[in-house]
Amino acid sequence: MLLGLTAVPSAAAGADEAKAAAGTFRNPLNPGPDPYVSHWKGNYHLTTTQGDSIRMWRSPSLSTLLTADPVTVWKDTDSSRNRNIWAPEFYRFGDRWYLYYTADDGVDEHHRLYVLESERDDPAGRTASRRSSHRPTTPVDSGTVSACAVLLASL
Repeated sequence: MLLGLTAVPSAAAGADEAKAAAGTFRNPLNPGPDPYVSHWKGNYHLTTTQGDSIRMWRSPSLSTLLTADPVTVWKDTDSSRNRNIWAPEFYRFGDRWYLYYTADDGVDEHHRLYVLESERDDPAGRTASRRSSHRPTTPVDSGTVSACAVLLASL
């Protein structure tokens, strides 16, 4: 026998929810968390947190990113870093793309920063075109949630 509870919202609760929804922003590009977008060679490229892999959407227009089909650009098989893949961001330095992301083994305290280097000059290169994941050297081995690359000119 299955038992269940059903909550019937009051009229006041419905009005409160409608009021809250009216002030809610919905990202028109993609509903995923931690969005990052870049424009290159006539296309917009977008990544968001997916959890188990890194997917990228590509479209010539911002208005069609929402309906674009994603391409999986990275899915790690190393169990020490293939869970909770968060906040991927990608940057072009020289003729290569570098994709920064954080991941762990399912334990939040093990969340670390990783970077992928493309083998070609394509931000959405297939998984096969990605070199292995590298963990940058940092002075303190501590948890990381997200990253941003900055290129500084020599002084």
